[in-house]
Amino acid sequence: DAGAPYAPPRSAVEAMLLALFEDVLERRGLGIDDSFFDHGGHSLLAMRLVARIREAHARDVPLRALFKYPSVRAIAQHLEAEQHAGVPAIAVAPRSPDRPLPLSYAQQRLWLLHQLEPEAERAYRIGAAIHLAGPLDEGALARAFHALVERHESLRTRFGQPRVQRTREVLPKVGQPGDAEPTQVVDPAASFSLSIAPALDLGDAAEKARAILDEPFDLAQGPLFRARLLRVDDESHVLVLALHHIVTDAWSWGVLEREIGVLYAAFANGEPDPLAPLPFQYADYATWQRSWMSGDALTEQLTYWKEQLRDAPAYLDLPTDRARPSEPSYRGGRHRWIVPAPLLDELRALARSHDATLFMVLVAAVAVWLARHAAQDEVVLGAPIANRSRGDLEGLIGFFLNTLA
Repeated sequence: DAGAPYAPPRSAVEAMLLALFEDVLERRGLGIDDSFFDHGGHSLLAMRLVARIREAHARDVPLRALFKYPSVRAIAQHLEAEQHAGVPAIAVAPRSPDRPLPLSYAQQRLWLLHQLEPEAERAYRIGAAIHLAGPLDEGALARAFHALVERHESLRTRFGQPRVQRTREVLPKVGQPGDAEPTQVVDPAASFSLSIAPALDLGDAAEKARAILDEPFDLAQGPLFRARLLRVDDESHVLVLALHHIVTDAWSWGVLEREIGVLYAAFANGEPDPLAPLPFQYADYATWQRSWMSGDALTEQLTYWKEQLRDAPAYLDLPTDRARPSEPSYRGGRHRWIVPAPLLDELRALARSHDATLFMVLVAAVAVWLARHAAQDEVVLGAPIANRSRGDLEGLIGFFLNTLA
């Protein structure tokens, strides 16, 4: 393995940090001078690490600091020089008819896009059809899904919509929820049930699954989470899961899969729900975000991004073989290719030499390639980030994803 000679922790803080490094990287035997990025660390894991540090040490470590101080020793010294973060804790928000629950900024972004272009709704569907082979306890699975929906309010949330004029010039105001703003409406868990239907064979199940995944979502009426089980025979089922992006993201999908597995195993064995209660719900996070990210904090963020994006090109003017349409079609494709191992080694070495991740190097390469073809000096790319910078957000299902320019 690459890395410095082994050096043990010298203090309680270094011992704590070393344990967090090893836990996040799923590695053992690291020393306090080993670089996080030399042992499999990347941007997503870095976000998880800074969240764990904040949770364990009550100190805020900006993500960029980890690239500057990538070892336990360096981070410990950085923490000693920094003061307490001062970010308020997330509390449970009151639930009452006269206290409507606000949308998070991420949710409001998707809600606004839906108002402007309702036909783009299909671009924000997330789903899968999963073949379950072998004996299945349908009752235990139905109970597991009911427990999951009861546990996560986001899976039974819809959005009360005010009347807005659908033009790009007249937009709903942004701020605390009120008469002219969308709000989160959380339905009771009893409103959800796992739908179970027969299928003739796997081909028929696949066709039905495609039809289910193609069903549109209504943000105001809901539900925005659907689970249907197609029974082929006693040992063959297809589980179809469909969600609108406004209540979930890729990280949340992992939480959903993990918790359904735990709940099903427990209920199939006649055991109680083994999951610890959540400290708060997504709507509580949205309320906290609106309260914290306001005033001077919001102004600071907006000022920063306005400065970064000043004079940025409105679009990428690539010399394509077809004219750019006036409206997006939302039809896309995916292309896969293999990077040869020797080239990958060189790219990783280049990343290490610049205290960067492999992702940063590849994004830079894409930007250079696009800039040359478009003959532009500036290119704006969107990079999705998990946006769960706090450890207490890791177990929630909800839409936290953010796209950074």
